[in-house]
Amino acid sequence: MLKLVNPRTVSHIGMTGGEPTLKPKSLSTLILFCKERFPTATLSLLTNGKRFEDLEFTRSLAEINHPGLVYCVSLYSDTDTEHDRIVGIHGSFRETVKGLHNLALFRQRVEIRTVMFRNNYKRLPSMAEFFFQNFPFAVHVAFMGLECTGLASTNLDQVWIDPTEYALELKAAVLHLNRRAIPVSIYNLPLCLIPQEVWRFSKNAISTWKNIYLDQCEECKMRANCGGLFGTSVRQSEHIIPFKNEM
Repeated sequence: MLKLVNPRTVSHIGMTGGEPTLKPKSLSTLILFCKERFPTATLSLLTNGKRFEDLEFTRSLAEINHPGLVYCVSLYSDTDTEHDRIVGIHGSFRETVKGLHNLALFRQRVEIRTVMFRNNYKRLPSMAEFFFQNFPFAVHVAFMGLECTGLASTNLDQVWIDPTEYALELKAAVLHLNRRAIPVSIYNLPLCLIPQEVWRFSKNAISTWKNIYLDQCEECKMRANCGGLFGTSVRQSEHIIPFKNEM
């Protein structure tokens, strides 16, 4: 299908899964194809980062030398016990951290992504410091609101927390990284659920086919600047309110 797309119409390509690194040869072929077919497009590879613990695998992708490739690696805590508990696999934290350092060894561009759950929100400030201390090479850090679908929806009581309940921790984490010159963003949260001091870090990151606004959003004066909500989520915050004036 990609061969039918006009290269001049493509500015960004996202690769996700499942886990795209599970098929190394296919992944290498696809990255090389994107480099040759869409030479000016950026390429975001969403991954748990564990496969990059393998130095030779990391080398093989780095040698493709895709100029616009960014590895978007998920990390959910600054401790191995909490990260491994969230992903459900012992040893995942160690493998992901090693993978991040191997990517840095080959001067690959790395973005760190963390989704905010009931399990990890209290550690957001310490996670920010951990990211700064251990991954100063990161080109970007993204704090992401939870999409309540799939496994998250079936385990809602364990993972759901209203974003207003972690607003102070999120603010502290974002400003901590910003003060240390680490590019940082907030994804997947509407403006009315986050402190105004960090609005400037909010990005419209929800895929257009998933993005919705609630009825009360119709009268909001800040809607044009707001990223909206996941239409796929089985639960939304009870604190979504319209702004009567532009802020």
